[in-house]
Amino acid sequence: MSVEKQLQELVQRLHRLPNLDEPLPTTLQILGRNHQERDWQRLLFYFLSPGRGHGLDHRFLEYLLSSLSKREDLNYTFSRLDLLDIQVETEVVASNGTRPDGILWLPGDWFICWELKLRASETDKQTEAYIDASSFPSIDLSKDEISVDNRHYSYLAPEKKSSPEATEFVQLSWEWIASELQAFLAKSQGGIRHGRRHSSTTSSARYSRN
Repeated sequence: MSVEKQLQELVQRLHRLPNLDEPLPTTLQILGRNHQERDWQRLLFYFLSPGRGHGLDHRFLEYLLSSLSKREDLNYTFSRLDLLDIQVETEVVASNGTRPDGILWLPGDWFICWELKLRASETDKQTEAYIDASSFPSIDLSKDEISVDNRHYSYLAPEKKSSPEATEFVQLSWEWIASELQAFLAKSQGGIRHGRRHSSTTSSARYSRN
C-alpha cells in the first residue's frame, strides 16, 4: 500500500475519533510559553517570512496582506506584483531608540509597523514613539521616502484589550489573525508540502484558546 493511501486511512480514522471536551494544546502551550509575547512574535513573523524553512514561500504573506487590504480601517493597498520585493523584519531599531516588534515594507513605497501585545498593556507611550521616529536605521528605511498615506501602523492584541495611545495605530486582534490562518489553511488544503508544517501552522492559529 502506498504512503499516500496509508495517510488517507490515518486521516479517516482520526476523523472517527470522538470529540474531546478540551481542545488539543498548541505548540506554545506544550512548551509552556504561550504567554510570552516574544515567542508569538517569532512564530507569526516566521510564517510571514518567505525565506524561512516552512515551505509556504510567499503564500501566507500574500494571503495576510490581501486580507489586510480588505480592512477599511487600515487603508492599505496590496498588489501581487510587489510580492517578491516585500521585506520582513522583527525587532527593528527606530531613530529614537525604540523597537517596533516588526515591520513589513516595500522599499520606497509603503510600510506596516507592528506592535504586539498579549497580556500587558502599552507602556511609556510606545506607539506614539514609533510615530515620532523619523526612520528605522536598522533596515535603512526613512519615513521621508514614504508618503504619509502609505505609512501604516497595526496594534495586534487580544480582543477587548485597551486601545493604543497613538490614534494612527489600527487595532487588530489575535483572534482575527487566528481566523485568517484557519481560512488560509482551508484554502490551501492539499497545497502545502509536508503535513508536519501544516500542523505547526494550525497550532499557531489557535491563540484564542490559550
